[in-house]
Amino acid sequence: MLAQARLRYQDAEARRAGLPPNVAARVTSIDPEATTVELVNLSPEAERTVIVQAGAFAEHTITTVRYTTCC
Repeated sequence: MLAQARLRYQDAEARRAGLPPNVAARVTSIDPEATTVELVNLSPEAERTVIVQAGAFAEHTITTVRYTTCC
């Protein structure tokens, strides 16, 4: 059976599937044409790198990305 997924995450530093330590993903909306997700680094000291893939087999396209930082 093939997996169905709107998004896949990969920990770029550890080179493994899934989110890095202390990173949270919150899906805020899903509709037929779009999925909106917020990624949050919960570590005040460490930077994290996350690869986000659109679809289980990269069959979709990510068209918009927004990046915000906080003090």
